[in-house]
Amino acid sequence: MGDNRHDIDTLRGPEAAPGGIPLELFASGGITGAGLVAVLVELVRGQGSFLAFVGLGMILAGVPLFVRGLVRHFKDLAHRLEEARATYRSLVESSRDGILIFRDDRLLFANHAAARLVGYDDLAAFLAVPLSRLVAPEHLELVRERHQRRISGQDVPGQYEISVMHRDGSRVPVEILPTVIEFKGQKASQTVIRDLTRRRELEARLHQSTRVAAIGELASGIAHQLNNPMIGILNMAQLLAEKVPPEDPRRRLVDAIVGAGQDASLTIKNLLRFSREPRHGRERLDLARLVRDVLSISEKKLSHDDIRVTVDVATDFDPTVLGNANALGQVLLNLLQNAQHAIVRGGDIAIRLEPFFEEDERLVALRVRDSGAGIPPDVLPRIFEPFFTTKPREQGTGLGLSLARQIVHQHGGRIWARSEPGHGAEFSVVLPVVMRDAEEADDGNPT
Repeated sequence: MGDNRHDIDTLRGPEAAPGGIPLELFASGGITGAGLVAVLVELVRGQGSFLAFVGLGMILAGVPLFVRGLVRHFKDLAHRLEEARATYRSLVESSRDGILIFRDDRLLFANHAAARLVGYDDLAAFLAVPLSRLVAPEHLELVRERHQRRISGQDVPGQYEISVMHRDGSRVPVEILPTVIEFKGQKASQTVIRDLTRRRELEARLHQSTRVAAIGELASGIAHQLNNPMIGILNMAQLLAEKVPPEDPRRRLVDAIVGAGQDASLTIKNLLRFSREPRHGRERLDLARLVRDVLSISEKKLSHDDIRVTVDVATDFDPTVLGNANALGQVLLNLLQNAQHAIVRGGDIAIRLEPFFEEDERLVALRVRDSGAGIPPDVLPRIFEPFFTTKPREQGTGLGLSLARQIVHQHGGRIWARSEPGHGAEFSVVLPVVMRDAEEADDGNPT
């Protein structure tokens, strides 16, 4: 059967395919002895065939039949193909996980989530970055080796964890799920990248909570064992002090025993307070008033060290919380003492109360900022650990901040610190506020 290719005028394009893509329709065929024609319909897109199909049509009085039906069939296929592509693009771009395709050291495709994960807003700029600069140096050989083994058909882990390099130089922990695909006629790796930062934070918090709980149980047992003997020692030392006149040379030794006993007793009380959660004594507290009350206790010592304190309360804001005044006062007092030790002599402490919003929850933030030397980066993650301190043994036990965090958590809040060496530190305490109007409305009778 000869091939007599010709344009079919009644079906000729260009016609618009789905998505506005111009298509030209052609048919070619040869007449058979039975009056049938073998028909090839091609949808030409640009310089190459977009779709092709071979079928049978009929020639009647020189007019080809059924060709139009074939063309409609192909237009429907083209439409469905474009819909599938649009759906794929939508799924890829709406994914919270990063998705990219790479071959060797070159990125071939990526969604915006992958670019944002490492700090790029411009997708084109991200695609220009070689893979060797995106993967952390300690994991680059692992990624390359597994990529080559996967491409060659060997069995390798379906998912594993690595670190990738953020644009700012920091490392981002990720989980990757690579698969082999055909991309533009060659094998490539399509990889889903999941950010593990939040998961790692939660794991660290869980680990820390477990440690704190274990230390709390240990501290409680030790404190109970020491409490009664220490009370006896302190009472006897105080009785001895009453019988030794001030002018007696031995009085200095007795006073030293009393002072050491009082310090030990305070440490035991802190241990007991750290290891148990108060179940009562909660009341409505105005945090602005609590700040003033605590400052009235501390201002003499702060002024003695030439430390200036400023208090700023946001306007149109009611900083009322439900809590234990003594416990929250202890938190603020501890933050002030830490700020005082950081400044040493001559400096500023700024206290601010302001609203804080998180996931539609209304909170109050108490911030204490000092002008001291700041907290070293290697120390900052550990400052809330029980018994961790950088102070000399005679100046601290390492329980102050851990006790403060315990109290804040018991009040349904959070505490954290930010610092840059040489630029001071800022501690933030966030607590739920009491909605007065809402409570009064709930307690009232409906009208």
